[in-house]
Amino acid sequence: MTEAELYKELGALTKEKDRWEESIPYSKVGIIGCGAVGGDIAIQLAMAGVETFILMDYDVVEESDCSRHLYYDKNDIGRMKVEALSDKLKGINSSIKTYISYNAFTPETKGGASGDHRALGSECADAGGE
Repeated sequence: MTEAELYKELGALTKEKDRWEESIPYSKVGIIGCGAVGGDIAIQLAMAGVETFILMDYDVVEESDCSRHLYYDKNDIGRMKVEALSDKLKGINSSIKTYISYNAFTPETKGGASGDHRALGSECADAGGE
């Protein structure tokens, strides 16, 4: 590959990267399970510029969660994980919109999320509604 061909290829990659970065704020991301994995994914995506999240979890923040999750603290104990995580996301970027479902994701409930949401999803839920 010649130097000119290399720069041409790099230019094409830069244009594609710019187009991708411009689309990030318009992305919608669904997170099923707002614990250690799902919460970390949501936080990282919010920091990358995603502005719309569909959060789904049936669980509340417990004291033990505060030592395992960087984003839950003692003030969150007893709160629904989706509500606490939603507040943390909005603290990163006040333009963030969250849609919340308090249901477990099952074939019967399909999570209970309403509306026409076409989203990148991340399933990070614990087993069962135990």
